[in-house]
Amino acid sequence: MNIKRNIIIGLALSLLVSSGVAVANDFNKGVDAYESQDFKTALLNLVPLAQQGNAKAQYFLGRMHNYGDGVPSDIKQAINWFTKSAEQGFAKAQHELGWIYTRGLGVPPDHKTAAKLYTKAAEQGYAVAQYDLARMYKLGRGVVLDNIAEAKWNTKASEQGYSPAQYNLGVQYEFGIGITQNTKMAVKWYTRAAKGSWRAQDRLEVLKLAGGANEGWGTLNLYTVAAEQGDAGAQFYLGRMYRDGLGVPENIQKAVEWYTKAAERGLGIAQYELGVMYDEGIRIPKNNELATKLYTRAAEQGNAHAQFNLGEIYVKEDRLFKDYVLAYMWWDISAKNGIKLAGLLKEDLKSYMSLTQVTKAKKMSTRCMGSGYIDC
Repeated sequence: MNIKRNIIIGLALSLLVSSGVAVANDFNKGVDAYESQDFKTALLNLVPLAQQGNAKAQYFLGRMHNYGDGVPSDIKQAINWFTKSAEQGFAKAQHELGWIYTRGLGVPPDHKTAAKLYTKAAEQGYAVAQYDLARMYKLGRGVVLDNIAEAKWNTKASEQGYSPAQYNLGVQYEFGIGITQNTKMAVKWYTRAAKGSWRAQDRLEVLKLAGGANEGWGTLNLYTVAAEQGDAGAQFYLGRMYRDGLGVPENIQKAVEWYTKAAERGLGIAQYELGVMYDEGIRIPKNNELATKLYTRAAEQGNAHAQFNLGEIYVKEDRLFKDYVLAYMWWDISAKNGIKLAGLLKEDLKSYMSLTQVTKAKKMSTRCMGSGYIDC
């Protein structure tokens, strides 16, 4: 009896092991195919696994439906698969689902749910989620505004080499936001972020010019002199310092004043950020007309984020200039300049447009980019 029992147990274990190896092989084939953009093979291997409850396969199916890789873009299906995966504790799916709730894609925007999902993924050590959770604490979205918690999560993401978090942590150390002011630590994190961040490179240059002195009011004086001499970059940074209270008392009136000067001198990033303030009514009265003008100026200088926001301007019901053709054109351009979400929204917008409108928008996009944004 014992011999029979041992044989049965041995066979069962053998089947389990071989089954596990087969699942792993199918999953690896699916992921390899996905990464090489062989989406047909990816689906062939990943769909059965996802249907059997494999959390990683469910996550990749969610991505495919979200970004239209090998299947029609379908945010509801993406949410379905991300949710199944997230409920099993898969960090990347939790983060993707949090991002969907942050943006309100296919669901009403829900910052509290997004923050909870980011937290679950962040606690598993996923650096991108740690960075996004830090931003939630910085902005007070879905959580109570807490710069100490912001510093905590930025530090965790930074220690894993995530460049955007390293830059933000540098800012916190430079200006003592939620953490003890420490110029040397600011330099450390800016240096690590600098390879992938022009903003970090810029901050390092400022610190170098300031001679490594205690930042804040020293930086204010440095920028003020340059700004008053007409330097658009200095005017822009003064605007940002006053807007966010970076080393100076927050002063939205002065922020708008310096942003406007930089925007009038043609600085695209200043036009974009001032446009966001007027678009969203960030501590100033909303002004859709002025936001549209500022976004357009920045977009015509190639600012992909301004191009994306122009698309949103032209589709929202409460806006003065609802125009699906222009919305499609700017989202198409933004997508070609690297904003993947613009491509998804552009495809969704097609269902509300005639074929003639879509054809016209595509021609306008080609003409606009081909002319270097002169003929838009």
